[in-house]
Formats: sequence, structure tokens, C-alpha cells
Amino acid sequence: MRKAALITACMIGAAALSWVTAHVAGDLSTYGIRKMLWPFGLFGVLAGVASWAHVTLGPGGADGWNRPSWKALVGAAIAIHLAAALSVPFTSSDLWSNVAYGRMAALGLNPYVGGPSLLPAGDPLRTLVHPMWRDLPMPYGPLVALFCVGPGAMATPWLGMLLFKTLMAAAALGTLLIASRLCRARFDDGEARARFVLLAWCPLFAWELSGQVHNDALLVACLIGFAWAAVAEREALAMVCLTLGVAAKFAAVPVAGLYLVMVMRRSPRRAVLYGGGLAAVTVATMLPWWHGLSTLSGLWTNIGPVAGHSTRSVGDLIGLIGELHSEGAKHAAFRAFSVVGVATAAAIGLLGVVRVVRVRTPMSVIHYAMLFFLCGDLFSQAWFQPWYVTWLLVLAVIHPDRRWLSLMALYAALQLLTYMVPIDPVSSVAIDLYIGWRVIGLAREGDAAWALEPARGTPVDEFGAGAVVAGEGAGEPQ
Repeated sequence: MRKAALITACMIGAAALSWVTAHVAGDLSTYGIRKMLWPFGLFGVLAGVASWAHVTLGPGGADGWNRPSWKALVGAAIAIHLAAALSVPFTSSDLWSNVAYGRMAALGLNPYVGGPSLLPAGDPLRTLVHPMWRDLPMPYGPLVALFCVGPGAMATPWLGMLLFKTLMAAAALGTLLIASRLCRARFDDGEARARFVLLAWCPLFAWELSGQVHNDALLVACLIGFAWAAVAEREALAMVCLTLGVAAKFAAVPVAGLYLVMVMRRSPRRAVLYGGGLAAVTVATMLPWWHGLSTLSGLWTNIGPVAGHSTRSVGDLIGLIGELHSEGAKHAAFRAFSVVGVATAAAIGLLGVVRVVRVRTPMSVIHYAMLFFLCGDLFSQAWFQPWYVTWLLVLAVIHPDRRWLSLMALYAALQLLTYMVPIDPVSSVAIDLYIGWRVIGLAREGDAAWALEPARGTPVDEFGAGAVVAGEGAGEPQ
């Protein structure tokens, strides 16, 4: 609990730093502070202390984890997130893009047609959006657009920021409450507490979702809801969560695909029904914004092989190396990376489909969905941001082998530190290589853990209380 207080204090310090930096810069946009190194150096110190406190919480499962009450653990998590929520945009300006898209919708403009540059010239939100993104059509799903309308309709950017912060922080805190119930239902008490704090007290999780208020808070809420419903064998509810996840961000499509494969193996009729429902909801929610295939132009920027649209990735580094020779070499190198990246992601997806068909358990779906995201983050996608790690954390929290969750917590800690070292993509690629090496080590040790599932109808307590040993030798039945 002392470490929880330390993490909270670091989040308060980071929030205060964001306000000081905004005051020095003279506005609430973030593009004006990129030339100042001192704020990010101080942020790196605070992030380093908070991350150290988090990743050194201990292996869990020992008597020490049985002492703090669940009320204290959840209360500490809420305090950490509320402390982070006190910040203004600092390490990211995405908040203003979201509110600006909402302003467009509130004014009757289609945010999928063009970017915030279509706002009236005197609109203050237009100037708060980073120049790089002013012409970008909305790259998110219709559920995110719906959540942006209210903040965008507010009279001032301050009120829009406050409302959007409230909505995303509520989604993040809702994720933590579901995670606490899920951990308590699936694992013995000490192990459940250890898993919960690895997710809920994670500084990157709190800073990016409750502090810098990325709309990924909606996606992770849907993913944790899916995990809870899937392991409880509530297929319909799991598909509802995945459908909402796809409506928020199309990144949830691979998870939905793997789950539908599992359902197909059990009942083709139900799989067709669920798949049809997913497609119908996706189409219905996009129809109000539809203006032809160009509606997807913003969405495509997240995955499309567009030279120059890359950051914090192997593809970004390859493009920069090619640029040293010529602009043509840069484009050729990037195209080659894109082909290899897509092929790698497809191979991971195909492997997941084969294994899901063979094993036919929700845990196998979660395992391979996590591997698919991880493959994309580490190697195969050209566009990566630190808050994407939160997708991995909410899936890893239920994984029978907690070493995966511990590794994702370390991955999150290292990503938070990249803000203080302005040498991307070198620093990010170095982290990717290290985490990739650790992942290969875990994979070589076998994957029996994720195949463990209680028989249908087995009480949850029977599997959750002691069916999996955490730490060394995790995943072996007692």
C-alpha cells in the first residue's frame, strides 16, 4: 500500500507538471511544448519511480497479498486513476482531436469526410488540434464518434475536455471494477489480488486512459467484458461486448474472428447468428456517416501501408534508414516491411485459428488474441503508440500463466519511459526486441496453461481457487 501511495504521488506530480508546462507554453495544445526537453525529463523521473514501484510489487500469491483488503486495493486503484485524471494534455493531443470530431458532428459536419480543419476558422478547437491531424478524417469507430458528440457540443474547449475526461475515466474505472470481479472469481485470493494490482495500479494504464484520456478506454472496457463473459461461457454476452468493441475500434475484429471460430466448432448455427449480428450492427452504426468507401479513409491510416504514416515501430526505423539513401529507397523499404508485416500477422492469425479449432476454449481465444496484438505491436505494424499496451494488459490479466501479465506490465513500464528519451523509433525498437526475446522464451516453455479449462457446468470456485499456480511453473495443475 505504500507503493500505491508512491504511484499516486507520482501521478499527481505528473499532472501538476502538465499544468506548469501548459502555462509556460501559453496554451493547452501539446505541439508547442515538443521543443522543450525539461518537462519530459521530469516526467521521465516521475514515470520511472511509479513504474519501479509497480513492477516490484512482488510475485504475489504469498501471505503479503492476503493482508490488504479488496476495498483497499480497489480504493488505491481509483486514487491512482483520479490523480492521473487531474492532468491536461501533455504527452498526447488526442483529446483535442476527439473533441474536435465531436464538434464537427454537433455542427452537422461528417467527421468521416474530413478532419477538424473543416471547422469554422474561429473555432478554438481547430487550433488546439495538432497540425498533423487537422486534415485526417476520423480514424475511430462509430461508438467513439457517439462519445465525442457530447464533449464537442460543449460551449468551450475546457468544458469539452472535462466531459470527455469524465467519460473515458469512467470507462477505465469500470474496466478495473470488472477486472476485480473477474480475478476474484477465477483465482485464489492472494493470486487474484496480485493480478488485479498488476493491471489496476499500472502507471501507463492510469496515465494514458484516465490522464491523457485516449478513447482506447472504451475498447479495453469491451475487452475485459468479453473476457469475463467468455470464461463464464456466456457466449451471447461475450459477442455483445466484442460487437461494441468493434464499433469502438476495428482493432477488436481479430478477437471477434477467433471467438467466432471457437463458436463455429461448437455450433455453426450460433456462429452464423453471432457473426451476422456483428456485421449488422457494424453496418447500421456506420450508415449515418457513410459517404462511400472514402468513409474508411481515416480508419485505413491505422493499418494501411502508407509511407510516412509510421511511428515507434520497426517499420518507422526501416523507413528512416531507407531515407538516408533516397526518398525512393524509403518508400521501397516501407513497402517491403508492410508486406512482411501483413504476412506475419496473417500467420499468427492462422495459427490462432488452427489452435482455437483444436482446443475450443475461451482461454485459447484470449491467448491467441493477445499474441496477435503483441505481434502487431512488436514487429508487424508501422503505427504504434504506448497506450496500445493496455489492450494486452486486460487480456493477460485472465491468462492462466501470470508470467504473461508480468511481462506485459514490464512492457507498459518501459513504454512509459520512452517519453523522456526523444530518440524514437530507436528506443521503441530496442524495447520491442527485448520484449520479443522474452516472449519467445515463454513460448518455448510450452502453452499447456492456456488450454486448461473447467468442464462445462463446473463451479467457477473449483477452477479459480488453486487450479493454477502462479510464478514459477505457472499453468501446471496442482
